[in-house]
Amino acid sequence: MPTIAGLRRRGVTPEALRDFVARVGVAKNISTVDIALLSTPCARISIAARRA
Repeated sequence: MPTIAGLRRRGVTPEALRDFVARVGVAKNISTVDIALLSTPCARISIAARRA
């Protein structure tokens, strides 16, 4: 999974990251989360973001 800084560079808004973390949850166990969860309709992408 990309880093938070990389996601921000690609235009993912802080609100979308907060929503993603709220949906996935926080756990002490190592787990894998599908990146498709971030690309749902509630993931907002900023049009003005600098994309690498």
